[in-house]
Amino acid sequence: MSKSNEISSDWSSKLKNVLEESNLLSKFEKCITCGKCVGDCPASTVSSTYNVRKLIRDMLYGRSDLLLSSEEIWECFLCYTCEVLCPAGLKIPNLIHLLREKALEEGYGYDLIQDIKPMGEYFLKTGTVFENVTIKKVREKLGIPKKRIITEQALKKLNQICESTGFINTIKNIDKKVKSTKARKTNY
Repeated sequence: MSKSNEISSDWSSKLKNVLEESNLLSKFEKCITCGKCVGDCPASTVSSTYNVRKLIRDMLYGRSDLLLSSEEIWECFLCYTCEVLCPAGLKIPNLIHLLREKALEEGYGYDLIQDIKPMGEYFLKTGTVFENVTIKKVREKLGIPKKRIITEQALKKLNQICESTGFINTIKNIDKKVKSTKARKTNY
């Protein structure tokens, strides 16, 4: 993706440093804007505004505030279809993960993740995201227990990982953070 005179001086130096340290900035400069990332993207089919190419463009142009405040970074399903199809080998889901993390740090997006709080709490208690009747039937047909068995030791390790990555803190603070969530921009 070639840069033009639209390059912004609005870069959040914090975000720019993170993008440079992760090598995402230099890698995404290799985007050839072929559109394969959008063509088969499930999120693009259900959202009238989600477009990976726009996100890449705005990242390259330094539009930090627009990126972090956008609803679009939360619409990605993280299915990795874009990464598989990308002829430049770009790791688009890595970019989405990073943008979401930085958005939460800046106070954006908690209102969008509020609905998943019960799943996060259930995951911490059980090691699974939700009970699924279909999976139980398949497991039964295969002759394995209907419910996945997670040992107390495994659950303890899972919670240690969630604690060290900040997941537990994020889940605990969602309601409080929703009240102070910054308003999003709707420029997409």
